[in-house]
Amino acid sequence: MTTLSIAARFNGPPASAHGGYTAGLVGTAIDGPAEVTLLAPPPLETAMELVAGDGGTVVLRAGERDVASGRPTTVDVGAPPAAAVAEIRAAMPSREVLRTSHPFPTCFGCGPDRDDGDGLCLFAGEIDPAARVWGVTWTPDGDGAVDPVLVWAALDCPSSAPAQDPTGERPIVLGRFAVDLLAEVPAGGAEHRILSAPLRHEGRKRTNAVWLLDAGDAVLAAGRATWIELKPDDAAARRGDGR
Repeated sequence: MTTLSIAARFNGPPASAHGGYTAGLVGTAIDGPAEVTLLAPPPLETAMELVAGDGGTVVLRAGERDVASGRPTTVDVGAPPAAAVAEIRAAMPSREVLRTSHPFPTCFGCGPDRDDGDGLCLFAGEIDPAARVWGVTWTPDGDGAVDPVLVWAALDCPSSAPAQDPTGERPIVLGRFAVDLLAEVPAGGAEHRILSAPLRHEGRKRTNAVWLLDAGDAVLAAGRATWIELKPDDAAARRGDGR
């Protein structure tokens, strides 16, 4: 059993932790590709326990409440679509555009109100409207290899892009995330590409594929993310604005 707490800077919605970061804490405790299900809004600045179970499973628990569960899995989302860095850059929206519609503007992964270095600031843009392919570039700071938990976090918000409501009125939150870390991700100025595309849509659930590629087109990580459209009352509560 491991005790941990998620710092306030790693928020998604204002009062809860970033889904991808939380999933990364659980998923990286599992050997190999892992699937993490978020069972409740992950609390911030709260002592939690990461408890190992049978068959390689892991549960993240806050008091008597299970926050997330993880298990070994396989991630088969096929090959990523082709997209050049220049094409992706041209599609990425500005902070000013996002501020008019973003449901969670202080999100660690994609919030336009976060500064570079404080948040990941991954603003995905639509590259291919016909195929609904989205992408963003990512140049992680630091030396050596990126912390695998941050790789999970970086894949999270771009994976939501094909399922987002452009008006921001029907926000979505991460429900389940499966990631296969295929290679170390180098930091220190290396520009990577994160691409996403839809897999299926069932009611309020939308499942998308996401890939992380290096400059030479090697796939460093692949994922499968299920996003859930919030009901109006839940959306207002998660935004924290009462709208």
